[in-house]
Amino acid sequence: MKKIAFLFILALMVNCKNENEIVSYKELIIGTWKNDYNLDKDSLKYFVPQSTELSASRFRPSMTFENDNKFSILVLSPNDAHYLNYGTWSWKDDKTIIATVTNTNKIVFNHTFKIILLEKDKLIVNLKQE
Repeated sequence: MKKIAFLFILALMVNCKNENEIVSYKELIIGTWKNDYNLDKDSLKYFVPQSTELSASRFRPSMTFENDNKFSILVLSPNDAHYLNYGTWSWKDDKTIIATVTNTNKIVFNHTFKIILLEKDKLIVNLKQE
């Protein structure tokens, strides 16, 4: 019986993660993410943290999720005067984010991000704009 208890405790210790390693999606999403479009596949968009070094690009889409539910997204401009649109974001469910932004012409857009994978160094989403 002692052997079984010992094995059970050992199994628990092996399967338990360090508290610092357990981070929720709600904490991981906060920050600025830039698109690594070389890895995009069909409707799946691949993002990395702003601090990640990527190849040179004339324009690289990026978006920022803030703790207070503020949201911004970098918009491509034909004359290279790229600009930010601002709005808010919220969780629709455990893996879906709705971001609502108003552009410079006061047109409202809803961006739906279905999270496929979220880790500290990568974010893969299925992105839909309405």
